[in-house]
Amino acid sequence: MRLIIFLFFILPVCVFAQPRVVSGPMYGHQTDSTAQIWVLVKDIPHLASPTGLASDQPILSYFPDLEKQVSEFSVKNGLDTSKIDVQDAEVQEYKTIHIHLSKTDAWRSAAINETEKGPANFSFLTGSCTFPYPYKALKGKDKNFIFKSMGYTVSDFMLWLGDNTYYLDKEWRSYEKMYLKNVKMRKDKYINEFIQSRPQYAIWDDHDFGPNDSDGSFVGKDTSLLIFQQFWANPSYGHDSTKGIFTHFTKEDVDFFLLDGRYHREPDVCMLGDKQLDWLKEKLKKSKANFKIIASGNQILPEMGKKMGECMAHYGSEKDELLEFLLEEKITGVIFLSGDRHYTELNYYAREDAYPLYEFTCSPITSLANPTGKFKNPYRAKESLYAKQNYGRLSFSGTSDERECRIEVFDYTGFLVWSHVIPLKELKPRQKKKKKKKK
Repeated sequence: MRLIIFLFFILPVCVFAQPRVVSGPMYGHQTDSTAQIWVLVKDIPHLASPTGLASDQPILSYFPDLEKQVSEFSVKNGLDTSKIDVQDAEVQEYKTIHIHLSKTDAWRSAAINETEKGPANFSFLTGSCTFPYPYKALKGKDKNFIFKSMGYTVSDFMLWLGDNTYYLDKEWRSYEKMYLKNVKMRKDKYINEFIQSRPQYAIWDDHDFGPNDSDGSFVGKDTSLLIFQQFWANPSYGHDSTKGIFTHFTKEDVDFFLLDGRYHREPDVCMLGDKQLDWLKEKLKKSKANFKIIASGNQILPEMGKKMGECMAHYGSEKDELLEFLLEEKITGVIFLSGDRHYTELNYYAREDAYPLYEFTCSPITSLANPTGKFKNPYRAKESLYAKQNYGRLSFSGTSDERECRIEVFDYTGFLVWSHVIPLKELKPRQKKKKKKKK
């Protein structure tokens, strides 16, 4: 009898339990007139309509606090409509929600925000390799303090360069385990606070794609792609004819090209695949931006031995094809970004009759350092090696042709380790000196 009475009182609490936000809201891609917001919720009521929304009750009515935040964000950005998508997948009562805000009228689609004063100054943080330490003895949570420091570092958004989590103990074989690993990352106090602090963009590498050094033969790659789409709010994922996470967006006078180095990778053949490489070439040719940031999970310029780790030079002739394209088409303003290495360095590649190419490799955020960083790398700029927890910031400032990119590296406390300035004029064709006519 007592058990029946207990159930009588507890049942209404279970049935009418209110859903709660456990991570986020995280702002993703934004333009002058659109924005994407990601939220992780738990105990969400069943929504049976084809779109995932109950026709008689908007999803935001379940989350008053979230509705307030979205409303304030909408007003702040002059946005007046919203579209909300609840992901179909549900794992242990968790769901991801994607909120799309947009104007009802047409929005500006120009590649560069051209004003009388020129493009505005802005900056973004970057880094890679966030290891989810599985044992308390490893004190992994202490390492996550770096996200507190990142939150205090002024920037307009964050660009994650891959290995944003690590699937361990064959978790990549199970959709549920992969989903819950990402849930665990987002519920971390420091990470959750940081992703709410500014918009977030991301690419992946092997550990948040599948097994170590995994490639396009990984049987679970479509599951990995689904998980990635559920936990990030990038502008797009691949295009109509080619799957993947590669995408493109623009901030002021900078075009960003985010590459997928896993989905189409074939051993000793290619890292990007023909269709993705063609997409990149087409976008670069059309770009009128001053700077062109090409972000890759693995390094592009350095040529490392296979025992030293992965790089683009290990995959057929793709690297040569890309660099020859940049040279032949006279693509200016290119800077490469990469992660993976578990150490940070600035790479410099001098080219004959062309401007030099730079690659900023930034790693690790929380993972252990890689001692192979001490080995000689002929591309590495002097005193740029840093093999401890760190993150980077790229800032773009100046007017007209005096624009410059400043690269900074910070340790886990937010202390500046080193910085380097790349003037825009250094990333343009060199003007040949005119020969003086003999009298």
